[in-house]
Amino acid sequence: MRDYLAERAKSGENRQELLDAILAIVADPTVPDEDVGGLIRGERIGWDRLRSAQSSALPPLPRDHGHLAALDGSYGYLRQFTPQVLDAVAFAGGTAAAELLEAVAILRELNATGARKVPDDAPTGFVPTRWRGYLETAAANGSATAYRHYWELVVLLALRDGLRTGDVFVPGSRRYSDPAAYLLTEDKWAAQREEFCRLVGKPADAAQGLADAEGELHAALGELEATLGAGDGPVRLDGDGDLVISPLTAEDVPGEALALKAELTEMLPFAPIVSLLIEMDKRTGFLDCFINHLEVVGGAAEPQWPGRPPRVQRGETVTRLHLRRIGFRSIEDDLDTTGRTVTRSSASSTRSSRPDTISPPRTPEPGLKQPDNAAPANQDAPKS
Repeated sequence: MRDYLAERAKSGENRQELLDAILAIVADPTVPDEDVGGLIRGERIGWDRLRSAQSSALPPLPRDHGHLAALDGSYGYLRQFTPQVLDAVAFAGGTAAAELLEAVAILRELNATGARKVPDDAPTGFVPTRWRGYLETAAANGSATAYRHYWELVVLLALRDGLRTGDVFVPGSRRYSDPAAYLLTEDKWAAQREEFCRLVGKPADAAQGLADAEGELHAALGELEATLGAGDGPVRLDGDGDLVISPLTAEDVPGEALALKAELTEMLPFAPIVSLLIEMDKRTGFLDCFINHLEVVGGAAEPQWPGRPPRVQRGETVTRLHLRRIGFRSIEDDLDTTGRTVTRSSASSTRSSRPDTISPPRTPEPGLKQPDNAAPANQDAPKS
């Protein structure tokens, strides 16, 4: 099927080129009408090209563009496990899936008995329109094998779609359970009906509810007729009699709602990110999971080499040292004796200049060109 579609695409390209050439002649306003036929059959295109395109014409593709025919190429593979699945899993559904479930039962029986021919009274009402052509063509040709293949594939595909939509369910399954299981039972609904109807303002009697809905419908249709008769409302009929609905205008938000939103926003607590990190570390100890190339012991930075486990004091972690370096004057002010956040951290406008946070200048590696404006690595060293 894939090769057939590829060849069909090549043939379609040739016919598309021919159509473009014909349209170029027909749509040219400078070509008189009496000369169009002569140009198409004569010097512009010619009879040979027209006859070649007519002889290579292919029948139209099915409605699904050959999807089911391509799936038929995997029919043998599907037969390796689909009979076992149908035999092991029980399916159920509502009235909308009655014919499909009947077809599944027939297919299960065909698999059990080894029969190959589909019964003449096998249901096909569940088959979508895009796949009906395959069954009709196979039945017209009298090919029982092709009909069995396409009918079985259609049953399996419809069963898959039914499980996805909920029309078919598997008793005892959690993923494909009965959708009715999510609804209130009749006993529970009877106990809650009065309260629910009172809350929504609807009558508990179904007949009364239908009568009220019918009255509302007639009232709405009367208003619509008056609006259409005026011709200048949000709903109107154009010159061709088509219904035109104007876009709805945006709803204005009351000022009271905006003020209430701002008030609620101000009531939310402000939590600085630094305080959150410190409190989370106190509760979970997540900083123990980080390994830095420098370990900090008692406030002094020491080199860390591969293979050596990190030895970071809780009182002066790498994160705290970094937070001080980026401008937080005092992080310990956020913590009381128990380690809980009590005040908001204050950020300094300038970076900290503690001696233990300033790295010494690095000597450039040999062979690397140093920028012109860079300071010498060691200003006290004598020049050679």
